[in-house]
Amino acid sequence: MEIRETTDTESQIFHDAMNIRLTVFVKEQNVPEELERDEFDNVSHHFVGYQDGQPVTTVRIKKEDQNWHVQRVATMKDARGHGYAQQLMEEIIKRAKLEPGINYLVLGAQLTAILFYEKVGFKAVGPEFTEAGILHREMKLAVK
Repeated sequence: MEIRETTDTESQIFHDAMNIRLTVFVKEQNVPEELERDEFDNVSHHFVGYQDGQPVTTVRIKKEDQNWHVQRVATMKDARGHGYAQQLMEEIIKRAKLEPGINYLVLGAQLTAILFYEKVGFKAVGPEFTEAGILHREMKLAVK
């Protein structure tokens, strides 16, 4: 899988990321589109994993003080179960370990995805909360 990154919201990479997010979160999970698109897209790094030239998985990273906030992790339905999101998360973790001043990766995991995040090293650290009508739990991974 090839991983591409952008901060340019006019780029093809960003458009591919948004297509995955809209398909997974808005169409499949019924998250309102106005919640999926937000003001943080303009200040975040967007990563897309491509398999055979097709965008299959995405993640958005927003720097917050000494943390990277991992957001909008999604994989196209027909690409699930192939390890693409895990490869993408492992690349994010590797980059975070090399980034000066970044101590933790934090995220709000949908309850159904907690085992996935635990598999790549995250630990649940907070109580359940609801976001966009979906139960989540805060998770954290120390990178330093």
